[in-house]
Amino acid sequence: MVSIVFSNNSNFNEISSNLVDNIINNFLKENHPYKIYLTGGEPFLNKNIFNIIQKLKPYCKIFSIHSNASLITNDLAKKLSNILDKNDYVQVSLDGYNKETFKSTRNCDKFDDVIRGIKNLINNNIKVRINTVVTNKNLNFLERIYDLAIKLDVETISFSPLLDCKKVKEVYLPSDMAILKKFDAILEKYFSSEGKVKIIQDPIAVPWGNPILKNLVKESEFVCPAGKTALEINHDGTIYPCPYMYDNKFNMGNLKNSSLKEIWTNNRWTLLRKNFWSDNSKCINCDSYQKCKSGCLAAAQLSDIEFDPRCEHN
Repeated sequence: MVSIVFSNNSNFNEISSNLVDNIINNFLKENHPYKIYLTGGEPFLNKNIFNIIQKLKPYCKIFSIHSNASLITNDLAKKLSNILDKNDYVQVSLDGYNKETFKSTRNCDKFDDVIRGIKNLINNNIKVRINTVVTNKNLNFLERIYDLAIKLDVETISFSPLLDCKKVKEVYLPSDMAILKKFDAILEKYFSSEGKVKIIQDPIAVPWGNPILKNLVKESEFVCPAGKTALEINHDGTIYPCPYMYDNKFNMGNLKNSSLKEIWTNNRWTLLRKNFWSDNSKCINCDSYQKCKSGCLAAAQLSDIEFDPRCEHN
């Protein structure tokens, strides 16, 4: 089952209703994906957003909108609740627990608007998932963010490890052990009577590279959905494997020239559909290679190396 992401990866362009109609008529009517995501930029800046949601919603089991929630008024949430159902959710980015910490991590002063938007969604019976990107900037108050999630009564929370380790020198992913020390308190709260908010992702990117964690995950393996069970459609109709691979070498085709089915079955996906994408000798000789498979290709590409830079074994 394929997940499809519709992205406004631009400050000035929007996904058009014509593009959505094209995809529905040439793919979705015969191929229903398991999930459809709308992401951005900010989806609610698109003046046609409700028309787009109404068109796409019937063709998937789960519909998700990734937003910063700052534009979600009660009227907007009420209108949204008439379209979404119990399987759907809005994912909200939240990297701080108050005005000060939010501004220090997001470099904007929209904390009150975001919290108001989350409350409007919940008050209108829309599931909310908080996504917190873990960095050195918020490591010391991850538990406070989890406390806020409990207070807001959101459905779930994910703690995502920073993926682009090269983008800004002042922002980086702390060591696994530093993260685990802070995350342990959250887990204790989760397993106590206070833990009402489900944690659906932990912040350790490559547990197979950690000497303590590798034995706990030895029966599991890394599976990347990009190009196997998921794809991303940009506002201009260009197809990419995932939100972090907006590079010309990962341009899989454009819906202006080919159908989605034709693009999905072309030979440009070869690297992504390999079980093992890296020839890095240290990875190949690692006893966890069969499980971690060199980790996330996108993270490696962003750092111009042949393995996931977040692996502490490498």
